[in-house]
Amino acid sequence: AYSHYWIDANNVYQDLSSFKKLYVKFHNCAWSVSSLSSDNNANSCGSTHANSEDQWWVGMNPCMGANVAYSLYGILSSDLSYFQNNHCSSKTFINSFFTTDGLTSFTEAASTSTLNYVSNLNQVCSINENGYGIGTGCSSDGTFTLSKFNGACSSGNYISTTNTLDSLNKALTEEMECQLIYSSDGSSADYATNLLSHSVACQLNVGTSQQSSKACPDPFGIVRKYEINFILAQQAQASMISPTERREHVKFVAFVTLMSVGVALILLRLCQLRRLRQQNRRFHEQKYMEEEDSTITADADSIAYAVAYAVYS
Repeated sequence: AYSHYWIDANNVYQDLSSFKKLYVKFHNCAWSVSSLSSDNNANSCGSTHANSEDQWWVGMNPCMGANVAYSLYGILSSDLSYFQNNHCSSKTFINSFFTTDGLTSFTEAASTSTLNYVSNLNQVCSINENGYGIGTGCSSDGTFTLSKFNGACSSGNYISTTNTLDSLNKALTEEMECQLIYSSDGSSADYATNLLSHSVACQLNVGTSQQSSKACPDPFGIVRKYEINFILAQQAQASMISPTERREHVKFVAFVTLMSVGVALILLRLCQLRRLRQQNRRFHEQKYMEEEDSTITADADSIAYAVAYAVYS
């Protein structure tokens, strides 16, 4: 089994003490579920109109936004020195995630200049007097943009790009190539806790009718491998039967077998009786023919005797 794979961000957080170091790598912008939902009232998304944050109206869509798609890497306390010298590799890959708070928690470990880009960025959608939403979006090639939307930004009704945010995208690519976010020895501030609490594991949707998520990073094919293994495990579990079902199955097979044997014996006996009847019929027919022949022969002898007597007397 792959020792560094964790299924979701909460599991990583719970096992944080098992890690010596954690690193992140920026991949792209992902339009996914967002907690930055000040435009809920305009878009009627999320749980704003429910009685609590855990309740959702039937048919209500989740609030969407421009989030960070990143891969997470970890060096366990028990890892050999090889792992400690290969920070962001297939050997230390944990999983791929989407943030839920846009760029905020992901860029906490970045430089001051990148933090300034983010702090000045209008991540929370603002709707102008014309009803257009202005906020962070994702381009078709996976970069962050400042975009104009028809109504609430979380609706995803994109109209146009107002700023390509080239400086921000360059900073993310260069600075967050393999950035340390946690160290158990205290040599680095703990940026992991906040990031993990605002992250969800992303999926490729392998083997489903859903369209494969191109935004979900899979730099080493490990996410795909584990999704396939999960599907196979589900299929294997579905094909397994309980002890009670197994006993009932054995009883059914035994019943069918006994019934088949019984029917076969009945058919065999019927064939035997038919054969006996045919033999009896042939026997009686042959006996009858023999009796007829004897009668005819006797009659002929009597007639011959009578003729001879008449002639000679």
